[in-house]
Amino acid sequence: MSLILCPDCGNQVSDKAPSCPKCACPISQPVFSGNPRSQVIELTGKKYKSWKLIAVALIILGFVTAIASMGSNQGGPGIFAGFAVTCGLVLYIVSRVAAWWNHG
Repeated sequence: MSLILCPDCGNQVSDKAPSCPKCACPISQPVFSGNPRSQVIELTGKKYKSWKLIAVALIILGFVTAIASMGSNQGGPGIFAGFAVTCGLVLYIVSRVAAWWNHG
């Protein structure tokens, strides 16, 4: 155990201490790019990323189907395209709100 200087106040602090007792600056956190306060965190979980991927795939599928069915007079592909785009947009918005709600 050794004493190090606090990066904020310059007080001597144990390198095992979680924070400086004088100014509460975090001490024992990993240092990235020379900044002792920076942390690497994943803001969005994999579940929400997969939801967004599915939503974007639905939107693209809907637009491709709409473009492909422009020349035909059948209503089925057009209805499917609108439904796919609408579901994709709703899923994308829900995944963004869920990611914000759970991760800030």
